[in-house]
Amino acid sequence: MARQRSHKEQISDKDSRQKSNERAAAGALQPADSDVSEQAAELALRQSEEKFQKAFRASPIGIILTSTQDDHLIDVNDGWVKIMGYSREEAIGKSSVELGTWRNPEDRDKLVQMLNRGEEVRQVEVEYVTKSGKVGVCEVSIGGFVGVGGNRHFVTAVQDITNRKQAEKDLHKALKEVKELRDQLEAENTYLRQEMEQESSFGDLIGDTEAFRASVRGIALVAPTDSTVLIVGESGTGKELVAREIHRRSSRNSHPLIRVNCAAISRQLYESEFFGHVKGAFTGALRDHAGRFELAHGGTILLDEIAEIPPEMQSKLLRVLQEGEYERVGGEETRTTNARVIATTNRNLKHEMEQGRFREDLYYRLSVFPIEVEPLRKRKADIPLLARHFLSVISKRMNRPQLRICPESIKQLQAHDWPGNIRELQNIVERAIITSTGPTLTFDLPKPNAVQSMGRAATVTKNPEVATQAEMKQYEYNNILAALNQTDWRVFGPQGAAALLNIKPTTLASRIRSLGISKPTER
Repeated sequence: MARQRSHKEQISDKDSRQKSNERAAAGALQPADSDVSEQAAELALRQSEEKFQKAFRASPIGIILTSTQDDHLIDVNDGWVKIMGYSREEAIGKSSVELGTWRNPEDRDKLVQMLNRGEEVRQVEVEYVTKSGKVGVCEVSIGGFVGVGGNRHFVTAVQDITNRKQAEKDLHKALKEVKELRDQLEAENTYLRQEMEQESSFGDLIGDTEAFRASVRGIALVAPTDSTVLIVGESGTGKELVAREIHRRSSRNSHPLIRVNCAAISRQLYESEFFGHVKGAFTGALRDHAGRFELAHGGTILLDEIAEIPPEMQSKLLRVLQEGEYERVGGEETRTTNARVIATTNRNLKHEMEQGRFREDLYYRLSVFPIEVEPLRKRKADIPLLARHFLSVISKRMNRPQLRICPESIKQLQAHDWPGNIRELQNIVERAIITSTGPTLTFDLPKPNAVQSMGRAATVTKNPEVATQAEMKQYEYNNILAALNQTDWRVFGPQGAAALLNIKPTTLASRIRSLGISKPTER
């Protein structure tokens, strides 16, 4: 017979059943493990989205949220609204193409291709257009992410760099201007140093004849203006000196006077010499080169012996004179120059114009104010002044004691015809300083009869005029010197001294060396 359980045992069983029921009830309230994981993930995702939304709204950088299917804007932040000028309501639901925010639609295609290739899009510069039509520059960075529901989206960050790019552009422009100014100053300084190393041909203007005073009056009238001046005269009359005096008396005298010897420039190099060239424009163009018109900006350009300029170059020169514009050889940038033009010639430009060798419009553009410089044979009263001036200047340069010129020597100089004009007189005085041994200057000029006899065809007469060997050598010396002076010391070419003397250029060069003829130093 089973033992009857005690009261204490009964209570213990009751407690055990109650605890078991409580555990069962508690177990019924707990979710499964998989449910706990899903809830945690959803909570973490919501928290992540909340953080993204806060950063999305507060970012000063423009941010766009787009879908991958249609490129339509899902959302935009305040930074983007501020840059583009559209409201959020205007933008959401439309694509960037519909809004017209791309300045160059091909930029969008480029970014799409980069994304399709799996390339990273980081700080790519593109131009944008705002609602008001203003164009700017921005840096674009694009990243993708998977949102709620597994949909893939793109986040595009737009950093406005318009002000920075403008500042860089302004800085680049300023640096370019500084470089151009520095290059011009360096070129001017180089040119001025070269000019200072050379001595002036005649010093200051010297003379007392009516012809001389007429030239001086013309200089005084035209110098203060900016008018183009055409100086006409034979070779050696001092046309360059007149040009320098015009520049010295003008308001441009603080800027350089740039001289271009048109007779000494190769036909192929005229344009480069006048207007400059860029690196690589032609074989041998190893660097950018500033032309003479660029160097003369603000100053004066002297086109010496302008009749030598070929016809095909005259039209380009006319454009500079009329419009002040030109381009460097090989360059595309149109440059401007503010240079006063002074031209010289020893030819009759009207005759050259009638022969079709000189443009009519260029002639009239140049001859606004012509000044004619008379030859020395028409200024014989000025010969004593000029001779004494050269005597003083050359003696100092050669460190020789000052000699004097006697009245007989003055008469001898005035009797000479001076085909080489003032340049020939300078040569004669310099040679006399070298050869004179006494206190007075002695000149070895060809005798008129000997010159005349050499100048005509030799004929046999009963009483022929006979010249000594020394006279013949002196005549040859003076004849070659006169030819060189008339051709501005050009030996070769159709306008050279060899052609004028009707001998081979190599023969003339040999005779120049044997006779000891040298070009006078121009100062």
